[in-house]
Amino acid sequence: MHTAALAMLEVPLVVSQMDTTPLYDDCAFLKDWPGVPVGNEEGEIISAALGDKRAILLAHHGQLVTGATVEEACNLAVLIERAARLQLLAMSAGTVQPLPPELAREAHDWTSTARRDQANFAYYARRALRQPPRLPDERGADLMPTAPPLSGVIAYPVTPFSPTTGEPDLTALHHLTTELVDSGCHAVAPLGSTGESAYLQEHEWDAVCATTLQTVAGRVPTLVGVSHWSTETTVRRARVAAHNGATAIMVLAQTYWKLTQDELEQHFATVAAATDLPVMLYNNPGTSGVDLIPETVVRIARSIPNLTMVKESSGDVARFRAIREMSDGALSVYNGNNPVVLDAFRSGAAGWCTAAPCLVPQWCLDLYAAVRQGDDARADILLETLLPFLEFIVGQGLPRAIKAGLDLTGRPAGPPRPPLLPLPQTETEELRKLLERIGSAPV
Repeated sequence: MHTAALAMLEVPLVVSQMDTTPLYDDCAFLKDWPGVPVGNEEGEIISAALGDKRAILLAHHGQLVTGATVEEACNLAVLIERAARLQLLAMSAGTVQPLPPELAREAHDWTSTARRDQANFAYYARRALRQPPRLPDERGADLMPTAPPLSGVIAYPVTPFSPTTGEPDLTALHHLTTELVDSGCHAVAPLGSTGESAYLQEHEWDAVCATTLQTVAGRVPTLVGVSHWSTETTVRRARVAAHNGATAIMVLAQTYWKLTQDELEQHFATVAAATDLPVMLYNNPGTSGVDLIPETVVRIARSIPNLTMVKESSGDVARFRAIREMSDGALSVYNGNNPVVLDAFRSGAAGWCTAAPCLVPQWCLDLYAAVRQGDDARADILLETLLPFLEFIVGQGLPRAIKAGLDLTGRPAGPPRPPLLPLPQTETEELRKLLERIGSAPV
């Protein structure tokens, strides 16, 4: 549609955005047609105009692309449409400024590889296979948006530890996981930062993973956090999660050295390739020290077919809509920052990843239900009651705050594992008052 519009203006394609550089100096333009071509004349005219380039914009017609493989041609067809759309938007605002030729040529050569063609083609194929047939409405917009792999309230259990031995208390974990499922949570996500995954030995991690998934027993989806400093151990954890029946895995850019773009892409791609499970990319700059902005997230996802979800915990609500739009709706986005939950849902978040259901499950579920029903007034009232509690557990650190709350409600989960310390007495008393306030409020 956008290439046709550009062709109607008799304007050649101008590549001025880095993501479209595979077309830089690689798209010809045929402005004038010598009458109405008949027989083989059309092919001869186009072939002569195309020359050694891989794409051509045809005035008053549209576009044509070529490639050594189906994957290459498909990628160029998608890309030329995107480039035309960007050009039309830019032209409506002012004059399109050219890219520096050397930089554009370098980017063209770096992105124009068979490996990237194959990865991008797999990405587009996965998007097409995920979606039911779509019909345009009267404005030409698509109907029937893609259903996300996970949705709703995704509950994060803590990892209970024995106060005497310090070992994971698998019995207490079984009880807590059962409560989360029975309360109506839409999914369970063990071994995130709430679950103190970073402080577990590998045999402990395996036991927590197996216990949680066996307890859930397929009643709701499960999302297992598999992150580790090393790619090798992250891959191992991903395979253990798959073996135990996880629905999906979540990967955080957990780093000691600051990773380059290539290192990040290779890490996520290697982990994703270790299983057939859907992957959720987890952006949490507060714990990882790495902030994956929407442009980076979408660029990484384009090369990883089973990376279909993003958990965004930066607190920047604008990123939910940005990721959805930049990925053309292919990436489902989830909120991991409790205080902005309502704004996140209203910005297109598919779910809420939270430890709050360990203490106030019904309030979390009612908030989500109000959002789903379009009851903005009720959602605002529920959040107003919940917000001081949500801000408290985030500010105090989820493992120590949730475990203190479980102890207050007669469901002890032991202390957090050092170097974390239990919630101090003054803050524990503040938490007690917050829970009492919520408990006395009408649901």
